[in-house]
Amino acid sequence: TCPYCGRRPGLEELTIDHVIPRSRGGGSTWENCVTACRPCNTRKANRLAHEMNLSLERTPAAPRWPGGLDPASVRARPAWHRFLPASAIAVGA
Repeated sequence: TCPYCGRRPGLEELTIDHVIPRSRGGGSTWENCVTACRPCNTRKANRLAHEMNLSLERTPAAPRWPGGLDPASVRARPAWHRFLPASAIAVGA
């Protein structure tokens, strides 16, 4: 779901938007990244949401892990490691 317009486009139309753009010092963190539809992300560009009269439906936050990940999935995807809690990586080791 796009946090700006509320639309639910297909996966091919979702993009990663930095709430505070990287060009303005925003990082690639759970608390600063949202999945936005392509039109909203293009419209927002490297501006803050309020500069475009957009607002987030909810504040971005790190996901709460529901209990465990498949250890084989963790092993097969080392790129995930920087996004996972240490406990999930230890299980996958």
